[in-house]
Amino acid sequence: MKISTGHVAAITGAGSGIGRALALNLAGRGCVLALSDIDGSRLDQTAQKARALGASVTTSVLDVSNRAAVFQWAEQSRAAHGKVNLIFNNAGVAL
Repeated sequence: MKISTGHVAAITGAGSGIGRALALNLAGRGCVLALSDIDGSRLDQTAQKARALGASVTTSVLDVSNRAAVFQWAEQSRAAHGKVNLIFNNAGVAL
């Protein structure tokens, strides 16, 4: 799939590392972002950087080990943006 302006990307674990790098890369390509992370402060930092690149961004503090919360975030993302074209389940759960 060619990633282009206007595609909506949903990314878990967007607060740091690969998730942040992915979010900023997609922001630079003109994507709209639905970002989530368990760490609200780091998530806000990523969102600010993505917005500085011109991206439209929504954020949600999310613990991916909570199945119901993941489904709720998915629905909120679709409702906020009308669609989701790309899903990046980057967040991990360590036991």
